[in-house]
Amino acid sequence: MKKTLMIGALILFSGLVSGFSGGSGTAQDPYQVDTCSQLSDIRNDRDASYILSSNVNCSGYGAFAPIQNFEGELDGNGRIVSGLYIDRPSGTQVGLFADLVNDGSIHHIGIEDADVTGNKFVGALIGELRDGTVYQSYVNSSIVVGALGEEVGAFIGLLRGLERLVRNEYAVNSEARAASDVGGLIGQMGDGKVLNSYSRSEASTTSGQNTDGVYLGKLSGGQTTNTYWGKTISPYRSSAGTGANTVEMKQEATYSGWDFQDVWKICPSANNGFPFLRETEGFKCSPPKVSQPVPNDINVNPSKSELSVYVTDPNTAELNVTFFNASDGSKIQKVENVNSGTVASADWNVPEESQFEWYVNVTDGSTEVKSNVWNFTTVTVDFSWRDNSQNEKGFKLQTNASGSFETEKTVAPNTESTGLWPKSLDLGDNVCFQVQAYNEEATSPPAKDCLQL
Repeated sequence: MKKTLMIGALILFSGLVSGFSGGSGTAQDPYQVDTCSQLSDIRNDRDASYILSSNVNCSGYGAFAPIQNFEGELDGNGRIVSGLYIDRPSGTQVGLFADLVNDGSIHHIGIEDADVTGNKFVGALIGELRDGTVYQSYVNSSIVVGALGEEVGAFIGLLRGLERLVRNEYAVNSEARAASDVGGLIGQMGDGKVLNSYSRSEASTTSGQNTDGVYLGKLSGGQTTNTYWGKTISPYRSSAGTGANTVEMKQEATYSGWDFQDVWKICPSANNGFPFLRETEGFKCSPPKVSQPVPNDINVNPSKSELSVYVTDPNTAELNVTFFNASDGSKIQKVENVNSGTVASADWNVPEESQFEWYVNVTDGSTEVKSNVWNFTTVTVDFSWRDNSQNEKGFKLQTNASGSFETEKTVAPNTESTGLWPKSLDLGDNVCFQVQAYNEEATSPPAKDCLQL
């Protein structure tokens, strides 16, 4: 009985000293990290699983000691570690994590406003990646310094190990400095693979050697695929990757093989228009900043119409169909080699009238048949508005022609007019039009006007 009570007390005591906000440290139930102190406590169980359950602010924590020999998993959960301060000018393997070993994994984490000083193998996230995987993470607005040493990167100092993998990473608005082998993302790469990553962070050497690069300082082994760096960022070179100018780096088409559906995102209002990771909290697209667009003019004007006719032949021959204006007999268009049982169509730039008559002649090469005369009324609306919006991806033009508002047309941003042909309407019908600014995050309130066509 006493042994049972003692075991129960020990279990309770163990749970209290874990120091985390929840979890048991397994992959299915990771320790929950909310504070910088809890982040530091990862060193006490280096092969456990952890998750950031909130953003972690280390700005008031003081000097942080790098976590050594991490071989567990840290799921950043899209959260940010900010204000990290490390001051070890004579230290080797310096960063939030000194080194990653034994298939350790770090992912979905952002490092912002870090100030990290070491000597050799220095990075804001990891000093030396020896054996493990890092993915979907970034560093922003940070300074990383190798006092007298080398292998210094804004994100990772040294990457080595044949099967080590870094993918979907970036470094922006940051700076890395060291004597040599210094990079805006990675200082030196000895082995491993880096995929789908980019850097727009400065790198500089204090020794005068040219072993610095916006993306990678020194490449001595390994493989990089679909990696990019800003050609307008000092030192205007890199040991690996493809250089791109500012305009190119804001375009999805630049990034070959990248997943902009689920992993990456670009919008003008976030990260200065450069790519960022969807599952991190560092950047978000701003919704359209709008007051309601104001319809200035809605005018009804005739426009071109598409004519169409169904033709068939008992011998299933190919047919030639000629469209005519019934008012004067002038030819509108001839359509050749039309298969029997299909529709022939022609565009007609109608004159400034509201009602039009037309007919067709159909021939199979030996016999010609003239159709009845048909008439129609066409309506086109010139719609204009005042663009008060910002950050819009474009505008949606809608009508309630079908009974409820449906999008008939989308137009580009910074547009203030377009033509719109309502579906299934005729002159004399009543219809309402509305315009809305939109982007990937939100849609503005509509501006609406109604009229009789």
